[in-house]
Amino acid sequence: MLYDPDTGRRIKHPKNQISWMHNFVEEPGFNLKQCFFGEHLLVVDNEYVAMVEAEKTAVIASMFFPNMIWLASGGLSNLQASRCDCLKGRNVILFPDANGFHKWHKIAEKLKPICSKVSVSDLLETKASDKEKEEGLDLADYLIREACS
Repeated sequence: MLYDPDTGRRIKHPKNQISWMHNFVEEPGFNLKQCFFGEHLLVVDNEYVAMVEAEKTAVIASMFFPNMIWLASGGLSNLQASRCDCLKGRNVILFPDANGFHKWHKIAEKLKPICSKVSVSDLLETKASDKEKEEGLDLADYLIREACS
């Protein structure tokens, strides 16, 4: 993935700047099955697991809240109940970007049979301006802004 060095956000225009290794290696019958960013950290038995959309947000949030395991779905639409077996029996807090609260709230309902407890943070839903919601403000943006103000 290509990131803008000034903003720390992914470059998506004029086109998404992502390269996948499996596109370059010809492997007959290859089946890509992605895991969540940070999923390997689930070997630790922390009380809470936090899920965000972007990988950089998981890394930044882990510096502010190191007592939680931070995972990233890799995008708004990548959080799906079918991918959440790794969260079985866990207390999970979802932190969607400012434009994803309603979508992730619906997904949280589907995660209730999997997780011990699941909730969706409305921090950005309530704090973000309409412009910030349009721009997709995420938890990392908010934490950095608050830390620097």
